[in-house]
Amino acid sequence: MKKQILGLIALCSTFIISAQDFKTEFNTYLAAKKVEKNHQVNINYNLYKGIKGTKSYESYSGVQAKLGSVIYQKVATTEYILGKDFVVKLNHDEKAMMVGYSSKSLQTDITQLDVESLRPYFKETLVVDHGNYLSFDLSFGNVQNIPVSKVILEVSKKDYSLKKQIVYYNMLSDFSVYDTEKKDKRKAELNMARLEISYTGYKNKIDLDKSVFVKETYFIYQNNTIETAKQFKDFELFFAK
Repeated sequence: MKKQILGLIALCSTFIISAQDFKTEFNTYLAAKKVEKNHQVNINYNLYKGIKGTKSYESYSGVQAKLGSVIYQKVATTEYILGKDFVVKLNHDEKAMMVGYSSKSLQTDITQLDVESLRPYFKETLVVDHGNYLSFDLSFGNVQNIPVSKVILEVSKKDYSLKKQIVYYNMLSDFSVYDTEKKDKRKAELNMARLEISYTGYKNKIDLDKSVFVKETYFIYQNNTIETAKQFKDFELFFAK
């Protein structure tokens, strides 16, 4: 454990900005997200073991796009669509659709909150200047129902676009399930999981069919009931709680 801590300390050789500047920079980032233009970006997910593991146990690539107020994401066989008043999650392997629909906005506008008001959810906050990008380190305290201990956001200093997201989970995962050679004799290999999400190839032109941003593509709301659209008639429908 001590060696891991020493390694983390060594990573902090870059310039650390003051706590006051964290508030300024983080608010600037949130403000930039609020006026973010339409775009499309490639995303890549990699799952690692522990804080420093370099072997990727799972890897998925996909695409994310924003058109108006709607955000669309597709990774492997899963699609996620978030609009102002609806959310849809599709699992094509399981032929399942989860829908959330409300007359009120489902998009929490975090930019309306002062960073100080978010501090009760963070144990520590830090911003580090790496030259061409900033990293926001957000460490959580013991918050109920949050399985995450820390999140790092790497943001471009040029336009405050998100380049990378690193999520440290506080739950133990069994990595022995990935050892297919010792399938019958394997022992539990418990460790914390670390998920790294990279965003590359930002562009303003959206190549996706515009219908993926329209809620009627997925479900129809009529007479106070929700039904799947025709193309998803074989999907089992669930409702978000």
